[in-house]
Amino acid sequence: MKIVELVREDAPVQEIADVISTDSALAAKLLKTANSTFYRRSHSVSTIKHATTILGLQALRTLVLGFSLVHRLKMARPGPSTTKNTGDAVCIPQPPRAPWR
Repeated sequence: MKIVELVREDAPVQEIADVISTDSALAAKLLKTANSTFYRRSHSVSTIKHATTILGLQALRTLVLGFSLVHRLKMARPGPSTTKNTGDAVCIPQPPRAPWR
C-alpha cells in the first residue's frame, strides 16, 4: 500500500490526501473518523485534506496501519491455528474463597 509508505515517511499532507482519495473505502473510513464525536468540530469535515489535517499525522498513521492490518487479516487464508482448537490454553487455578458467615 502506497499510503502506508507515505505516512511512514511523513510525506506532505496534500500528497497523502491525494493517495487516500484514490481509495474510496479508506477515504470513507477517514471521513467517518474525522466526523466522529471524538474529533467533532463546529462544522462537518467533507474533504480528505481537511480530515488529514484534523486527525494529524500520528493519528492518520495509526488509523491507516490499523485499517491495512484488518484488511490483510481478512484476506489471509485461515491456518490451523484459526480453524481448530489446539488445546494449548493455560488454566490458572483460583484460590479458594473464604466462606461468608
